[in-house]
Amino acid sequence: MTKKTIKIAIASQKGGGGKSTITMLLANKLFFEKKQRVLILDCDALQNSCYDVRESELKKIKLIKEKVDKASNGESVKISPDEKTLWRNFLRSYAEYPSVKENFSIQIPKTKKNNDNLDEVVAQLPDYENMGYDVILFDTVGTITTDGKLMGLMKNMDYIFVPIECEDQALKPAIASLTTFLKLSDKHTNSVFGFFNKLKLNEKDQNRCLINILSVATAIHLPLLHTEDNQVAYVDDRAVYRQPIVKSSLIPSIYNKTYKESEGNALLEIICNKIL
Repeated sequence: MTKKTIKIAIASQKGGGGKSTITMLLANKLFFEKKQRVLILDCDALQNSCYDVRESELKKIKLIKEKVDKASNGESVKISPDEKTLWRNFLRSYAEYPSVKENFSIQIPKTKKNNDNLDEVVAQLPDYENMGYDVILFDTVGTITTDGKLMGLMKNMDYIFVPIECEDQALKPAIASLTTFLKLSDKHTNSVFGFFNKLKLNEKDQNRCLINILSVATAIHLPLLHTEDNQVAYVDDRAVYRQPIVKSSLIPSIYNKTYKESEGNALLEIICNKIL
């Protein structure tokens, strides 16, 4: 019997909520730590965020390799500390994960950068599902009101995760996103979850907004991700999540100790436990 492909969307009504970053970090954990074959599909009509991350990575690796080769041949070249770190970790990943050699690990096909981008993803979804991937991640557009197209796609999801920023202007779209996705179909009753993203626990305004969101979510029974000790799960606001060596499709994010010990990494572990 063919194993069913798990389809997961990181989605919300608010743009700039960190959907692409979370998608890349989750793909990294699923592939390198959970041994899952992962495909990322960009649904944004204006940009291919995850695809562009991959292209940027490949260009950097190619440039560093050229420098390393020149240095090996006795030429005088300058290789920065960051480039040395990136190259060292790429070689480590290349040695430890054979599939990186075979297909550059996580697959991120390029989609058209036009208004038919979402249509293209929807039309090709049956083909993608038959390609043998364990997990397909959808990096969605910044609104759920795109002529109903995104909502049609969301009905196909097995899980939907909604990043919530603790800002007053984010409260309404966060609640709206969760309630809308929960109404899609009965199968989403236990597969739609919100989580807090870019959280700064030391800021009073964020703490106040966090309490407001928790109060509303509890009152109307909205599902939020929690830790094993029943604390609300969140991604703290750290620059480390956006570092190329962490937000990577070629190198395990947990090579970075700061990221490995972060609340964000712990939250992604919670997500993996939900879906696998």
